[in-house]
Amino acid sequence: MKTLSKGNVSTESQSVAQLLALLVSEEKVVANLMQLETDKVLAFVGRNREFPSQPTSKEIIQFNQSLIQVLESIYMTEWQLCKKWTAILPLIPYESDTSSCASIIVADDNEDIARFYHDDRGFDY
Repeated sequence: MKTLSKGNVSTESQSVAQLLALLVSEEKVVANLMQLETDKVLAFVGRNREFPSQPTSKEIIQFNQSLIQVLESIYMTEWQLCKKWTAILPLIPYESDTSSCASIIVADDNEDIARFYHDDRGFDY
């Protein structure tokens, strides 16, 4: 068992930054799962809602039930993440310069974010 010594204890801002980085990576995992489920739905239903695999009514109901279970799991995971964000955000020190621990989490995913907002994957919201 590793014991804490003065040499490996990080500062509070470093700890908060690590927590933020972990939450961001958890959010990315959930986003990837949602994208995979979206792709699965599109493959099942078809881009033009033509059901390319021509499933039976029973198969459609089974698919729907499976999708509901996944969506409920995603919802619960997001709820837990929201609770974590709520607990961690007050720990972020406010600083007007860019040296605060919050600035360590850089939006290095700008391309991913832009692609997300500009790619509707054929959905007609």
